[in-house]
Amino acid sequence: PTPTAASTKSPIELAEANPPDGARLDEPPDLVSLCFSELVNTGDDTFQFIFLMPDDQGLGLRIRFRLEGECADIYVGLPDNPPAGQYTLKWQVTAPEGEGEGSGAIHFEVGDGAGDPQSPG
Repeated sequence: PTPTAASTKSPIELAEANPPDGARLDEPPDLVSLCFSELVNTGDDTFQFIFLMPDDQGLGLRIRFRLEGECADIYVGLPDNPPAGQYTLKWQVTAPEGEGEGSGAIHFEVGDGAGDPQSPG
């Protein structure tokens, strides 16, 4: 049998993230920008973004797609005194025609001099 387009379609990948995966920051970002390897479906129930604090508590998000769905700006509803530790943004998206999907996670280390490239010794 001949493979269908859906079975040969490569998964949607994260092409760019700001801040990047593994970033060490002084405070958690209130805006995370993601760009994908192709356009993604921006309709209801076709994408999922979850932003977790170090204690795995989820935070409220506002999502704005741009470049016709290739990129997403994720505005994070941070608490007044966000804790130090590892923050995680999980993402899951589908292609506009439903022929591809992708998922993953990026992590940020926050606090305790995380934004300093070197701590003075």
